[in-house]
Amino acid sequence: MTQEELYAVLVKAELPVTYNAWKPGQTPNLPFIAYRLVQTINFYADNVVYKRVEVYDVELYMTDKDLGAERKLENVFRLNNINFTKLEQPIDSQGMLEVVYTINLMGEING
Repeated sequence: MTQEELYAVLVKAELPVTYNAWKPGQTPNLPFIAYRLVQTINFYADNVVYKRVEVYDVELYMTDKDLGAERKLENVFRLNNINFTKLEQPIDSQGMLEVVYTINLMGEING
C-alpha cells in the first residue's frame, strides 16, 4: 500500500486528515487525524531490498475520549485489513487526548 492509498483509506473515517501536521491557521476542529511515516524496515536478500515494511503512526486527536471517532477509524482499518497497535495519551498542555495507532504496511519496491 502506498502513502496515497493510505490517505484514501483514512479519509473514509469521515474525519479531517493531514500528513504530519496542519499548516498554521488551517487546523480544523477536533477530532482530526494526522499521520506520518515513522520508519521503514528493509528485508534484504543478496544485497538487494527484497521487502520493505513502512511503519506509520496514525494519530487521532480529540478534546475528550470520543469512542465514536475511534470506532470510525478502527472500522476503516478493519475493512481494509490493516492491523494496528494502539496507545492513548493526554496532551495536557493543549487540552487534548491523542490516540496513536501504529500500523505496518508493505511498501513498494522500485525496480
